[in-house]
Amino acid sequence: MAMILGIEGGGTKTTAILMADTGRVYARAEAGPANASLHTAAQLAAVFRRILAGLPIQKPLREMSHVSLCLAGVIDPATTGKVREAARKVFPKQAALHIGSDLISGLYGAFGRGEGIVLIAGTGSCSFGMHRGRSAKSGGWGHLLGDRGSGYFIGLMALQEVIREQDHFNRLSPLGKLLLSATGCQRVSDLVTWSAGAEKARIAALAPEVFRAVRMRERSARRIIDGAVLELVADCQAVAKQLRWTKGARVALRGGLFDHHPDFTRQVSRLLHRHGLRVVGLTHATEGAKGAALWAREKSGNKVQEGSLQDEGETGRELPLVDISKISTEDSNPATARLSELSTAEAVKLMINEDRRILPALRRETAAIARTVDLIAASFKKGGRLFYVGAGTSGRLGVLDASECPPTFSVPPEMVQGIIAGGAAALTTAIEGAEDDREEGRSVMETRGINSRDIVVGLAASGRTPYVWGALEAAHQLRAKTVIVSCNPKFRGREPFKTTVAIHLATGPETLTGSTRLRAGTATKLVLNLFTTLAMTRIGKVLGNYMIDVAPTNEKLRARAIRLVCLLTGRDAAHAFDALCRNQWNVRAACEETLHGTSGHASLHLSSRYR
Repeated sequence: MAMILGIEGGGTKTTAILMADTGRVYARAEAGPANASLHTAAQLAAVFRRILAGLPIQKPLREMSHVSLCLAGVIDPATTGKVREAARKVFPKQAALHIGSDLISGLYGAFGRGEGIVLIAGTGSCSFGMHRGRSAKSGGWGHLLGDRGSGYFIGLMALQEVIREQDHFNRLSPLGKLLLSATGCQRVSDLVTWSAGAEKARIAALAPEVFRAVRMRERSARRIIDGAVLELVADCQAVAKQLRWTKGARVALRGGLFDHHPDFTRQVSRLLHRHGLRVVGLTHATEGAKGAALWAREKSGNKVQEGSLQDEGETGRELPLVDISKISTEDSNPATARLSELSTAEAVKLMINEDRRILPALRRETAAIARTVDLIAASFKKGGRLFYVGAGTSGRLGVLDASECPPTFSVPPEMVQGIIAGGAAALTTAIEGAEDDREEGRSVMETRGINSRDIVVGLAASGRTPYVWGALEAAHQLRAKTVIVSCNPKFRGREPFKTTVAIHLATGPETLTGSTRLRAGTATKLVLNLFTTLAMTRIGKVLGNYMIDVAPTNEKLRARAIRLVCLLTGRDAAHAFDALCRNQWNVRAACEETLHGTSGHASLHLSSRYR
């Protein structure tokens, strides 16, 4: 009999249920808050240890086959990795980990299975649903960017309405009097100071005063509540639409606003029904920790591998298990087998000598690189964009090259974009598991609005990175041009699908076995240099070998701009400086004015001798 530990963690407390796969509950425990976004891995591990200590476990830990962790703040690969890191320190190694957000445990707690939509309205708000293997969410972005229709939303709108009444009509409404009493303030102006120091929960605690004002027939309060209803229903509709479940979708209402304000609940229910969504009684309702355990039980029926990370929304074709023998960069390099035994000078000479493989590898791919340059230039001319997509070192190199294009060529940042698995945090920190998330790669392409004018370049030293192939596959389906750049010739012909161009650089085994930040990283950077430099040249951003459109954003670059105008026009520095000042430091326009007497027209060509 398998034992499942279901844990739900939030901003107030963490609860756990130890359950057999038959559904029988053996024990329950509680601990302090656990939020994957707000707490460190060490703090999460401490909460997990307190959970285990609080369980009167009759069954030995070795029988715990699954651990389900549904925590607030699990929103991306970085937070998922943090939870996984903490869990590995505490739970039995043989137990499979299932990591997701507290929305999943709430859904399973409401319906007992992954079919339905849960609409949550308490201090915060969110709508989450699952249907036929799909999952979708709307809201849940926190009080600064989201929580539409929540208690916080209602309290904040009420404060703003009271201030508005004061500004426009110099009067204190009944709602204003209720808020002054609830906050202990004497004057409306005091609410400004109070709200500046109030936490989210304190502002949300004003919501009951707004409901009280509604019962007093206060029109402004009625407008606030009606607005909250519309926001919540809109979030629920959005989830149903994403799930392609627009008729007859089952919705459970959870949270303090629904628990304590029946008129509000009826108003939301009626509007949902009007839009074809069915609010159901919670006949299977149970606490979230058991919902987490039920989720794990359902997942375990899908042959979960022991010790593997399983997240909600994990769908789609998977690449086969990694075969290291088919990755060139994982081969051992016999020439560097004694690296650790060499003197520093000898090791330096050896590493420099080993890098001789890089340029021949690039030369062998000249035709493919040239074709990619032409595709990028053609994309730019049509108003398209270039996207680099990668993980780890490859992803960082793509972001680096993209970030250098605006100052070098005066192009908008959106023209060349770098996307790295795990997001911005992955630029400085390794995000565990991010490169294996194929679905996240697909999702980011849809989010960026990829279209037929764009070109997406996947960067994967091994050639197999699931995140990269998820992005390339989505881009291909959205009719964008696709390119794969790897340092693994063994992968040629084994790609999941045929990209527009495939570049597999034969850089050979690394000096330090498997460390693709070395030769593979250097080769990748050289390829990216070729892509953007030559594509920008093809669209007229380079004149001769000069950066004619450089953005002079500092003293050195302004000195370079003056020198460029002098070289291209034959005039002295004083004239060049004056011309640049008149043309907002646009080198091309300054040259045009000097040579042809026309100012401010940066799109004109210079004399043919400079082309």
